[in-house]
Amino acid sequence: MSEISEFLNEFASDIIPEIFDSIATDLMTVSRPTNTSDGAGGKIPGFTTIAEEVKCVLDVIPGTRTESHKSVKGERMITVTDYMITFPRQQDGDLLGCREQDRLIIAPRGLEPEKIYRIVGFKNNVGAYIEAFCEIEDQ
Repeated sequence: MSEISEFLNEFASDIIPEIFDSIATDLMTVSRPTNTSDGAGGKIPGFTTIAEEVKCVLDVIPGTRTESHKSVKGERMITVTDYMITFPRQQDGDLLGCREQDRLIIAPRGLEPEKIYRIVGFKNNVGAYIEAFCEIEDQ
């Protein structure tokens, strides 16, 4: 292996995670939708936890800070702000296989309560870090 390859491998495996850890100010839980039998042949929708205490970076998507887009909900126009949540692909050695139907629950910050985000797409879902486009879920 060349010196450059060795340097890049070390950089990718040691230095980048340290940089990410220093900027990742939030913790999140990843939840996946499930259906549980209600005992009468029906199903009860719910969520199961896939991963907890995942370090992440939450940010408003550039360009939407002052211009949120409008969306129709029922018969009314509502303002929707898009968010980007970036987090490592691995948590304690296990791969996080996130899907668009998953929920990302950001832990409380200061006096803010926890917030639940719904993944609406991915900017990057390959490599060491996942970048997920999200919207706040109705609570």
